[in-house]
Amino acid sequence: MVNLKTLPGDTCSAAYAINNQSQIVSQSINVNGNSRAFLWQNGVMTDLNALIPANSNLTLVYADDINDAGEIVGQACVSSNRVCGSDSPDFLLVPMGQGASGKAPAGTAVLSDRVRQQLRPRSGAGMSVEPGSR
Repeated sequence: MVNLKTLPGDTCSAAYAINNQSQIVSQSINVNGNSRAFLWQNGVMTDLNALIPANSNLTLVYADDINDAGEIVGQACVSSNRVCGSDSPDFLLVPMGQGASGKAPAGTAVLSDRVRQQLRPRSGAGMSVEPGSR
């Protein structure tokens, strides 16, 4: 057992999924019940919202699953109302530099070197974000 702790300012967290690289994803929740999706790896919990463009109208609220390639799926909310319902968008985060082409897919978020270093899965060099539906 490992205490994952929480993202700064939050009061509780849970673990929804773990892959064979010991990367864990889920959500961290504040006292008001607001949630943020996170990735925990190598003892560090990182808010997945750091992976999407600053001008995005989405907030990644929880991550449901992570596969052995480091691809993460979860649910987002439209930031203006933070109301998640049956029409809330799903998301897919894809580690950059993976796949046959080695090119990031359409909708890629450009990350700073600092963020890439923090979130580098053992086999990738960053993440791209794609809206999707599960």
